[in-house]
Amino acid sequence: MNIFKSILLPTLEYSLPLLYANYQRNRKAQEWITLTNAYNNCLTWIAGGNAKRPHITAHLLGQLPFVDRSQHLFTRFYLHLMAMAFSNLLRAILDRSNWYPKSNHFMRIHKHDPKLSQFLNPLPAFTKPLSNLEHTPISLLRDTVLEELSTTKFTQIRSTIGPHSSNLLQVSMVTNTVPGLDSHVVLTAPVINQARFLAWRRGVCGWGHKCLCREHFDRGHCKCMTYPDPGLTQEQQFIYELDSYLIDPNTKYTIVDYLLNNSLWNQPRNILNAWRLTMSNQLRSTTTHH
Repeated sequence: MNIFKSILLPTLEYSLPLLYANYQRNRKAQEWITLTNAYNNCLTWIAGGNAKRPHITAHLLGQLPFVDRSQHLFTRFYLHLMAMAFSNLLRAILDRSNWYPKSNHFMRIHKHDPKLSQFLNPLPAFTKPLSNLEHTPISLLRDTVLEELSTTKFTQIRSTIGPHSSNLLQVSMVTNTVPGLDSHVVLTAPVINQARFLAWRRGVCGWGHKCLCREHFDRGHCKCMTYPDPGLTQEQQFIYELDSYLIDPNTKYTIVDYLLNNSLWNQPRNILNAWRLTMSNQLRSTTTHH
């Protein structure tokens, strides 16, 4: 994750605002497809497995999916253009095209129009300050837009992008950590355990294996399987039960999630190992029976 954030992201995002403008014009642009695949492959690499749902993996890591991240960078670049000196040649070219936003009026852009035309429409983050744009200092506008982007990112990460994603995200949001995602929880675990813990968070731990009840195992089958006593104190047990009571009833918040949220790494490792052994024995007995 550190390599991804400090080295790979800056490399992938070089000139991305311009590429995003081209993506607005041509959704099948090869360079866009290449970067999207590279971004998603990085998420798979971090997750240590086959991340079929990169948007969920991204959100659990406190990151935005590629297209949302690109839009945020495009917005920052747009803000940068507005702050450029009038003597700047690029600013002069844009001014001749009347690019500067003056209202919420949306100009229809066709895919064959010049790439520059993609900068003629204000972005969603500019919606609120547009009504008083002419009287708003660029420094104040910058603060307003950046605050809007931060709020949008926080909302997007916690949003539902599928039938199970919001429930999976909630199990890592019980703590007081801000933003409360697994980039601050699971990725602080010992490296040897991170992939398995993150697989549990993503809801893919145990996929393809059967529970003792002979149905496919998932976090909803934890009560079917025995596991080593995690050795919780009375206070910890009370907090876990309180968390379970307060969280959305449709969210399968397990003892493993509680232990992960509180950085008690040995206990969830032992529980997941025990469940893995149980499922392997179950598969072995089923194979022998057949």
